[in-house]
Amino acid sequence: MNKFMFYLSARMFGEACLELYICRTTPEGKEQVYLTPRPKNDPFYALMLHMPGARKIPTETDQQTFLRAIGETLFSNRITRLEYVMSSTFKARRGVEYADIRRIEVSYYEGDADFYDAENIPPNTIEHHKTIIRMVRK
Repeated sequence: MNKFMFYLSARMFGEACLELYICRTTPEGKEQVYLTPRPKNDPFYALMLHMPGARKIPTETDQQTFLRAIGETLFSNRITRLEYVMSSTFKARRGVEYADIRRIEVSYYEGDADFYDAENIPPNTIEHHKTIIRMVRK
């Protein structure tokens, strides 16, 4: 599918996604969430921070989508807890998103980058990801 048709269909029909709330607890007891920048050529969210995730592909199982999404992070071997949180609908710039949300707790490691205080999210975070963070954080 070409890009124009893809974005048009996302606007009209929405898209099914998996969102990963990857978090850790600091030695001081603060919860931090992992956020990474979108590519600079992203047509909707250039360089904005977001949680990892993946669009669901009809030929994949939920497990395969999860493995594809978590495989893009550095944390797959440090998971201490994994739980399904909820499914929800979000209005995004590129259309409607039907999201399954997973909370993934990982062990603390001093050298990790890209973790942010879950109570003080940077302003350049994608709006519906800010909403998810507010709903999921402890």
